[in-house]
Amino acid sequence: MTDGDEDGDHKHAADEERVLGYLLDVGHELPPEAVPHLVAIAAARLGASDAQLYMASVAQRLLVPMPLRRGEDVEPLDIDSTLAGRAYQSSAPTGTDTDGDTWIPVRDGVDRLGVLRLQFASHDEVTLRAAGRLASLAADLVVAKSKYSDLFEQVRRRQPLVLAAELQRQLLPPLTFSTPRVGVAGVLEPAYEAAGDSFDYALNADVLSAAVFDGVGHDLASAVMTTLAVGAYRNARRNRLDLAETATVIDQALRSQFANKAFVTAALVQLDVSTGALQWLNAGHPRPLLLRSGQVVRTLDCPPRAPLGVPSAPGEIATEQLEPGDALLLFTDGVVEARSSAGQAFGFHRLADFFERAAAAGLEPAETMRRLVHDVVDHHGGVLQDDATCVLIDWRGRRAGID
Repeated sequence: MTDGDEDGDHKHAADEERVLGYLLDVGHELPPEAVPHLVAIAAARLGASDAQLYMASVAQRLLVPMPLRRGEDVEPLDIDSTLAGRAYQSSAPTGTDTDGDTWIPVRDGVDRLGVLRLQFASHDEVTLRAAGRLASLAADLVVAKSKYSDLFEQVRRRQPLVLAAELQRQLLPPLTFSTPRVGVAGVLEPAYEAAGDSFDYALNADVLSAAVFDGVGHDLASAVMTTLAVGAYRNARRNRLDLAETATVIDQALRSQFANKAFVTAALVQLDVSTGALQWLNAGHPRPLLLRSGQVVRTLDCPPRAPLGVPSAPGEIATEQLEPGDALLLFTDGVVEARSSAGQAFGFHRLADFFERAAAAGLEPAETMRRLVHDVVDHHGGVLQDDATCVLIDWRGRRAGID
């Protein structure tokens, strides 16, 4: 490397630091509606002649533009048929298209929020690196401002949510999470009318806790009972209770409020991410699928107890030793029971075939979940009669530098 090259690298680094520092400094008290404009200003200082922030719709079928000016109308983009969608699906920048646009994923950690469109006359690796960092800061601003503004959620919605779905979706954790040892990806459909399904997870030290719930019924009452179940689950988990004690807490909460007239099926799991040791409890729920080397090898066995909210014996805790690279799929019955117009169920064989094809295509877990739930919806003719919820837990095993 020549002295001129070194001077150029130092200048790029200094320019990038000034731009991103500006974004951080100004962003603290920035009104939510000014975020797209601020990102565009920062992009211009990195050499982009144009910039546009897009958010993924609730159903993850469209990328919806954030307006730069009040009253501005820009068309959404289809995730499955555009370069912008390719960047969203792959979580990697796409090549420049005929309009000179470069598409950068906007992610909160690994949770996909949308994409950033930037237009450069020319760019190199240094410019793309700076653009990626700008997109990361844009994601931080969106997440931070979303805590006290409805703007970003309103942009993501292509139709009104029913009240049951509003209750349900405010419970959900980020749809995607990852560390070197373990990853989680979840999804829930229908996006705007769902009611009784939910999922939750948390990583505490070396233990990943996760659960999938399915409240009886498909109305507001179902959403209320599932909300109570998730709240009781989090309370028990944060009080460091084991699986059997956690199930008892949820069961008692439901029975005290609904007097044995409501129930929730559930699968509760705990995974030691340092060893792959898995424990799980089945409360009247479909059994999880074990995926190994790109194949669905079997369902996990566990003697089921009655659904939570129904008087029952405590239930047994099943154990399983995972191998590095194994994945576990938790799902509700709405996935396999979704029927076509001819009355054909989606079924376990179709579910297993989907995962084997996804593994062969090298899809990331979040994209696998997105495509799976869309396949289920499309199989049912576009309108589900029951919620369909999936959570994929990917155990990577030990990783150098973290043990």
